[in-house]
Amino acid sequence: MIKCKGVLSSILVFLSLYKAHMFQPLPRSAGMFVRNHHSTNVLHAFALNNEAFQGISEFYETSPYIAAFLTCATKASAADLVAQRAELRKKEDNGTVMRAQTGVVNVPQSELMNVGVDVERNSLFIAYGGIYQGICQEFFFNHLYPILFGSGTDVVTVTSKVLFDNFVLTPLVCLPVAYLMKGILYQYSLEESVAKYRSDVVNKALLLKYWSIWMPAQCVTFSIIPDHFRIVFIALISFCWVIILSNVTSTSSESS
Repeated sequence: MIKCKGVLSSILVFLSLYKAHMFQPLPRSAGMFVRNHHSTNVLHAFALNNEAFQGISEFYETSPYIAAFLTCATKASAADLVAQRAELRKKEDNGTVMRAQTGVVNVPQSELMNVGVDVERNSLFIAYGGIYQGICQEFFFNHLYPILFGSGTDVVTVTSKVLFDNFVLTPLVCLPVAYLMKGILYQYSLEESVAKYRSDVVNKALLLKYWSIWMPAQCVTFSIIPDHFRIVFIALISFCWVIILSNVTSTSSESS
């Protein structure tokens, strides 16, 4: 699989180099020189690209927990910032509608939206992303699941992991942890945090949204993706999921 990824990356480098020069007309006498020059550049790019990929792969293999924390904390922070920006635009639009409906022109901007980044909320997602989605899932997927279900990629093994992850680990551990961490940050009681989680599951179809993304994604995770790149793949997919979760928890807080 790693070799396939290296070949794919090399092909992309070749295409980018080729595209940069393909529309430049050249004299026939210079053709052979240019072809040799391009071959040298492509080979050099192949070597650099392969070396960089091997370095990244080695880091994820030799330091899985550190790599998982850094990857998922960065991803969670970026996803929440995207969600905050989208919410800010929504508040701006609502403010425009409010002015149009009320006829009030000088509504203070501070009453319509909270300008800037919610640092506390973003810190929550950094902690949730790095600790749970990074470190804990590295342990679950690459250490615990092989003990419980085996390390094969056959249909039975993959299906067992996917079902356990989505119908046991997620509703009992994954999502409750997210809501408990949010409760700590915003000083909710345990009962309030549990009530918000239950409300989002019942009224906002939280689990259905989760399953629609993660059941197909985890089938790929446990059948195709190499062990040391599983967290990276999950981080790419969960970028979209964290945006959804961030919006759901934010709207839940505003309504309460």
